[in-house]
Amino acid sequence: MQIDNDVFSELVTLIPVIQETAMSCLEKELNLHKHDRSRMFLERESILQFFRFLQRKWALDVIYILLIQKALHFNEIRRILEGVSSRTLTDRLSELEERGIINRTVHQNKPVTVIYSLTEFGRGLAALFVPVLFYGISYKTS
Repeated sequence: MQIDNDVFSELVTLIPVIQETAMSCLEKELNLHKHDRSRMFLERESILQFFRFLQRKWALDVIYILLIQKALHFNEIRRILEGVSSRTLTDRLSELEERGIINRTVHQNKPVTVIYSLTEFGRGLAALFVPVLFYGISYKTS
């Protein structure tokens, strides 16, 4: 995969803005709450739990596919993700829905159809991966 230089350059120029904004938010958070050892432990555990969830097999794959394809039926997702079992995909879709990352829309036509798509939160989450994706691709191709 080759990245358009203009797109990559635009993204790279935004990284310092993202970093500055993140640090500003962190400083505000630090000023609002006393960050004693127990609070830091709870925050750390929350972050680790979230990343552990994203590391579950097929979770990021589903998010990425729905980011690119917008909305898909179960069997369409399954065809794209070669090797995923129906049971695992069902579990992952349910977990992603429970966490507010994807929508599950049931259409009551005959036969009943179910469409999966990213929620606004899910799109925002996926957007955070775009710089990582571009960086990884550029690193491999350079």
